[in-house]
Order: sequence, then C-alpha cells, then structure tokens
Amino acid sequence: MRSLLGLVIVLGACGDDGVGKLPDAPFAPDASTIDASTSGVVTLTVTSDGVGVADVKVYFQNADSTVVAAATTDASGVASATMEPGGFVTAKDPFITFKSRPGDLRTFAGVKPGDQLVLQQRFGQSIVNVNVIVPVDPNATSYLLYTSCGQVDVTAGAGSGLPTAVSLFGCGATADFVVETRDPNGIALQAFAHPDITLVEGGTIDLSADTYVAPENVTWSYTNVPAGIGSVSVDSILASSHGPVVQSFSSAIVTNGTATTAPLARAGLAGSVAITLSRALSGNFSSHSVVEWGPATVTYVLDMASLLLADYEAAPTFDAAAHAVAWTATGAGAQPDFVTTQVTVVRINDAWIWRLASPTPTNTAVFPVLPAPDDTFNPTSTDTVNFSELTTAKVPGGYDAVRAKLLALGSLGDIVVGATGRAVFQEFGIPSFVRPGKRLPYAPRTASTHPVRSAR
Repeated sequence: MRSLLGLVIVLGACGDDGVGKLPDAPFAPDASTIDASTSGVVTLTVTSDGVGVADVKVYFQNADSTVVAAATTDASGVASATMEPGGFVTAKDPFITFKSRPGDLRTFAGVKPGDQLVLQQRFGQSIVNVNVIVPVDPNATSYLLYTSCGQVDVTAGAGSGLPTAVSLFGCGATADFVVETRDPNGIALQAFAHPDITLVEGGTIDLSADTYVAPENVTWSYTNVPAGIGSVSVDSILASSHGPVVQSFSSAIVTNGTATTAPLARAGLAGSVAITLSRALSGNFSSHSVVEWGPATVTYVLDMASLLLADYEAAPTFDAAAHAVAWTATGAGAQPDFVTTQVTVVRINDAWIWRLASPTPTNTAVFPVLPAPDDTFNPTSTDTVNFSELTTAKVPGGYDAVRAKLLALGSLGDIVVGATGRAVFQEFGIPSFVRPGKRLPYAPRTASTHPVRSAR
C-alpha cells in the first residue's frame, strides 16, 4: 500500500535533492496566476534520480475530460500545455523502465494555470565511507551515532577509543552528527552534538575531544483526545538545516481524554526543529495523524479538541459511471483540503494502478476519462476496483501549496515549511507505513529511542 504520509515520513531523511534539507518556504505557483480565471501554461516534469524521463505520454484535460493536449515529455522530462483552471494532468507509465509491464497512471486534478507539477523517484544515493572516533563513556554498553543521513551503531570501536568504519548514504558534502551512549537496557546515558561535519571519502572524523552531557528528558502530552481513541503513538524527529537527525518513538494510553508518555531520555540538538508525528486509530476505518513542527522543547502538549478530520464511516466506493471515488465521514471534524487515493483496477487477466491527487470540496474525487487509445484504462462497471490508499489531509496553505509535488513527495520539507506549522491527515484503515525497524505503526510500545539500524 502506498501511503502519502508514509512517503513523507519514510523519505524524510533523503530529500528531493538527495541531502534532506528543509526549505524555508513552500513551493507554490506564481501568485499572479494561481487563482486566475483565464488560461495559462501548466507544466509537468518527470525525473528519475534527478534525470529527466523522456517520452512519457501526458494528457492535459479540462474539468469535463475534454482533451486540451496529448503530449510526450522531452529529453528533460518536461511536457506542457495551456489550460483553464480545474483540469486534469495525467502521466501514463512515467517510470516504465522500472516496471515489468505498463499500467501505472498518475493524475493531478484541480490544476491551475502556472502550476509546475512534478513526478519523481529516487533510487541512487551517494555513499561516503568514513572512520569515526568518539570519546569513551566508561558507563556505556553501546554507542549510537545519529546523522542527518542515517543512524549506525559505533560500539565496535567506541569503547576503546578506536575508529569505527561507517558508510553513510545520501549525505551530501556536510552532515550533522549526534553521538549517544546507552546502558544495558538501551536507555540514553549521555550525548553530544557536533554540527556541520565535512565528509570526505575514506577520511577520519575525530570527535574524541567532544564532551558528553546529560540527555534531555522529554514527554509528550495530549488533551481533549476524542472518544474512541485508546492510545496515541509518537514519532519525534529533531531536524537541522541538513535534515532529520535524532529520531525517537514513544506512546501513551488515553485516560479520560488525556494521555502523557513516560519521560524519555533523548539526545538534544541545539537550534533544531522538532517534528512530531502523533498517530491514533479511531473506529474501524480511520487512522488519524497530526504532524506538528516548531522549536524543540522537552515538554510537548497537543490539544486535540476539534483538530482531527471527521471519521470515515465506511469503506470508500468507486462509481464507474461517475468515474469517481466516494467516501462518507461522520461526526464533527475539520474539512480536508485534498485527497490522495490509489486504486488497482482488475479486468479478467489484466490489472493496472491509478493514483490521483484532488481537492475535496465534497467527499468525492473524480478521475478523468482518458481518450483513445488509452480509454481501455477507464474502469467499467464489470471491473473490480480495489483501494490501496485513501488519505485526506488539511495542511498549511491548502491544496494550492502542495499540489505541485503531491504525487512526488520526497522529503518532510515538502510539507514541513516555515518555523512552525501543523498538518492533519486521515487514512482509511490501518496504514502500511514502512518505518525504520519495520514496527507495526500502532502496536503498543515502551518509550525508546530509535532502534539501531544501518545508516542505509
């Protein structure tokens, strides 16, 4: 299952440019054209590992599915057409070289003149091999190195002051390091941060002169938790200008509408932005998530009153005649700005996927009707349509602020913009977040820091 929020979190350490930097402002089309009632140029760029993908078929269609243009991307992966507001842009098999056969459609709905839409995927990552020397902590059983491009156990050499060979992936030329020591139970003992380290292939990074300090004791608290939510899980990231560095996990049981995690010892990172992902299940169909970011503190409090989107009431449905996905929501809740959904269409011995990003003035999302010769991809009443994703969201700036990259989110930076902010998501069912450590996303867990894993 492909999940918008899962993609945001999982790829947060990589970034669109391969180094995971957080931008200062969101991408947005030119302000003079975004709400224009007249036509204007809409552009789609398709890239793989930063290189343009040529010869991708792209349909530019009006809101009623009439075709404005059928084009193919040029050598730079770019196709464009002049459009009225509210139409569709669909790419057919944008990354077919990585698939066994055709059948991958991606559609942006509700596009506006001036949009510079993006589809991208990244496979390759730069690799740098370095040797790291850290100071000895006589009480430590293990040593964990956090970096802005992954985490790795450096216990092998740390206990004796010897260098440990480390491979880091997707760092760029500079990275931030945090070293944390732990006791036999995996609890943080001491830590220090060393920012802006220049990385040179085969080089030695000597941190032995750095001084350990006591870790922070952090708690996450929730008030006015809606009825029906029994627990809240927390993923917390301390991010620098180079990207996410320190990651921690915790959870709390809800009692009488409130929940507070046990204190968690965590390495600090001066000047960092704290990105907190809070998740909760509600009913049989809704998985709620709140992403909030701001200056790092040791006490996080979130008032959940009137914050979450209205619960899904049932499984979504697909209406072949209307060419639309529909869902129902019940109870009080904020109105989402957009939806991303992916369906798998099965027809006899054939199948294909279709992913859509759309505004949500109502609880429906309409797919375009493709013209010949690709009209065979339009679902019919005799096809079986399965849902692999339905995610609604409310984000700063609304759909206009994120539409351009909504089907190509490559980092937290595409949602996390500015000094502070909050985004609210809801997914149908239990989401299949592919998380470090491969944990079940809502399984009860004891407060702990990120499990040791390869920096890859």
